[in-house]
Formats: sequence, C-alpha cells, structure tokens
Amino acid sequence: MTRLFLCIFMMLISLNSCEQEYTGRDSKWLNDIDALLEHNLEKVRIKEGLAGTVIFTEGNCMPGVVDDEGMESSCLRYPVKRVVHIHEYTHRSEAEHQQGGFHTNVKTRLITKVKTDAEGFFEVGLPPGNYSLFIEEKGLLYANLWNSEGYIQAATVTEGDATFVTLNITHSAYF
Repeated sequence: MTRLFLCIFMMLISLNSCEQEYTGRDSKWLNDIDALLEHNLEKVRIKEGLAGTVIFTEGNCMPGVVDDEGMESSCLRYPVKRVVHIHEYTHRSEAEHQQGGFHTNVKTRLITKVKTDAEGFFEVGLPPGNYSLFIEEKGLLYANLWNSEGYIQAATVTEGDATFVTLNITHSAYF
C-alpha cells in the first residue's frame, strides 16, 4: 500500500512539473504587453475594486536606439510575480523616498496585500475611494509615479466599477 501511494505521489509530481510556468524573461508575453493587458483584462471577475498587471522593464528603452549589430534596443518588458500593497491614499509627504522609486516608512494605513500570478495579474475587491499602490521589490516598497497633487501611484475605485491599472517596475531600465 505504501509503495502504491509512493508511485502515485511521484506520478503526480512529474505531471505537475510538465506544466511550465513562464515568468520573467522566459515569459511568453515578453515585449507583447498590449496582448498581455488585453488577456489580463479578460480575467477580471470582481464587480468593484482594483485589478491590474505588474510589468517589469529592463535594459535600454530609449526610442530609436540601435545597438552595434543593428538590432533594436535591449528593452525587455514582461509580467512578474510580486506582492502589491494597497494603502490609503498616500501623499509624497507621508513616505520616505529612496533613490529609483523606492519608499520606506509609509505612514498611511495598509488596506490589503495581493499577490500577482505568473502573468502579473491581480485583483482585489475594494469600496469606492482613492488608494495608493506599492509593489514589494528588493525588500522595499516601489512606486514610480505620483499624480499632479503629489499622491503616490494613485488609483481610484468608483462605485460599481472595477478599475484596471498597469504598474510598471522600471528601476532596471533607462529611457
């Protein structure tokens, strides 16, 4: 009986290993971000809250750049697995800024955390309101945008609507 159980267990492990999960530079979505965003938009199941995609960008992303071999730039964009922190609406004065879009000591309340899948997708039900989004990155919180009023990575949920956002991690790219 133990031997049969062990054989079944080993068979299940080998079957699961056949399902390859493409992440990072190996992603089937490498530099096909428009198609990825369209694909992830179809995954949204919540009626009210935030949904979105986390994209990692690295390399030389300057427009029109050609390398020594006549190839286009080395800019790579792909979805990544990360944890997204959703905070109360956070003004720049309510967090300490580090170089490159990193933040520490965010003084606003953490509402929730949500993990992305291998395609960078996440969703979370939230009541209407304004929120700030941060990505766990290198042991810190990352957010590289703020609005005209100084609020960090702002996202607004309206009543009865799922707001779709794209979060870009760009600390390893140059433009």
